Amino acid sequence: MQRLTRIGVLVASMCAPVLSAQDSPLILHPIDLPDIGDPAGALLTPTDERNLGRSLFLSLRESGDLLDDTLVNAYIQGLGDRLLASADSLGQRYYFFVVNEGSINAFAAPGGYIGIFTGLIEFADTEDELAAVMAHEIAHVTQRHMARTFEAAEQFSVPLAVAILSAVLLARGANSQVADAALFGGLAGSVQQKINFTRANEQEADRIGIGILGSAGFDPHYMGGFFARLERESRYYGEQAPEFLRTHPVNSNRVADALGRAEAWGKPKNPDPQVFELMRMRVQVLGSKDGRALLARLRDQKGALAPERRVAIRYGEALLLNQLAQYEEAARILESLLADDALRVPYYLARAESLLALGRADQALASLRQGMSLYPGDHTLTLALARASLSANDAEGAYRLLQAHNREGNADVDTWTLLAAAAAKSGHQVAAHEAQAEKYLLEDNRELAIQQLKQAQRAASDDYYARSRIATRLRELETAEEDDKKSRP
Repeated sequence: MQRLTRIGVLVASMCAPVLSAQDSPLILHPIDLPDIGDPAGALLTPTDERNLGRSLFLSLRESGDLLDDTLVNAYIQGLGDRLLASADSLGQRYYFFVVNEGSINAFAAPGGYIGIFTGLIEFADTEDELAAVMAHEIAHVTQRHMARTFEAAEQFSVPLAVAILSAVLLARGANSQVADAALFGGLAGSVQQKINFTRANEQEADRIGIGILGSAGFDPHYMGGFFARLERESRYYGEQAPEFLRTHPVNSNRVADALGRAEAWGKPKNPDPQVFELMRMRVQVLGSKDGRALLARLRDQKGALAPERRVAIRYGEALLLNQLAQYEEAARILESLLADDALRVPYYLARAESLLALGRADQALASLRQGMSLYPGDHTLTLALARASLSANDAEGAYRLLQAHNREGNADVDTWTLLAAAAAKSGHQVAAHEAQAEKYLLEDNRELAIQQLKQAQRAASDDYYARSRIATRLRELETAEEDDKKSRP
């Protein structure tokens, strides 16, 4: 998955100002950027940034490079939202997602799209370390490092950003050698030499990130501490140093400065380290290529482990046993975990999986409803309950549950997909087409969304209110489609 690493380098490097000769003695001669646009159009608008970030995100998702796990993604988004509550986000919406790749890396794409690699989650020792990296990436966005790059380069315009992104997307084609040439040669190659992180850029992200961490209740000492640990351990990597260090260079002065700034915040203690340990274990299990070997390693782990890590190992055992179709043993472990701590959503989800596989649908539904009674409206439990209801042939129950969930503003691709299936199976054909249309819209496929709405119109021939609702939505999409066609060269 080297191409993913290249994406992280390219996107992250685009977030920094252009180097001057004083910043980098390695650049002996100025490099002229290609003349591809009027400098007056060099500034990215918020819409431009959102479109670029979304294009990268959708490309990663369509190629299967994102971790498809509702629970882990909800955890990362929740952690990001907690940090953003203490950040000057200027009203911008942020999207945190997990890249299914073992590199220790993270990046901030335009438009508030922040990618966290599974390798980083596994490498982090504590939630504070993970939060420190996320706060640093948030700071790159809040400080407009991407926009400042465009402002600093005389001929660096939006078309150039599109060209670079297109080169990245080419890396997904069949001919990887041609893709590499497009990415690293010519246009993208010259830009990569021109743009790199600077000390001032990194220190600014550290300073802002430390404030975000401290205000959100995390220990800001982990900003400098994590970078220092990463640098120490990277000595064993040789030339294969973690990619995060290449895009975020560390030196002793930077670490000392970060630790010094953190002193003003004190050292708060995470009141519930168990959440992070469970999520890190889940990521490790989901990324394992040999479940039996990992299960053996977990069972062999000995020594003075912290209580939360011992619990996480038991949870990991249960997940692996589910993968290996040893559902009875998995269910027993999960029942024991719930008896000790009935407030953990991951246990309810894994136990329901075991019970459904054992043909005990009623028990699975009861377990999920118990979890929902503790956490009403929880996104992951709601989707799990809908899936379990569909498995138990209660499509109408799943349909009503998801309809109510969507009214609370929780709609995403997974929710619309499930709602479309539940509506179709329960005989709500109009709603099935409408849900499918919204799913396609979130996937940036307006043409298919329009087709689904036209089918919904035909299915709603006897329902005046439904036809009116669909006609309004259809006009919105068709107008947007026409505007896009006019704006295309």
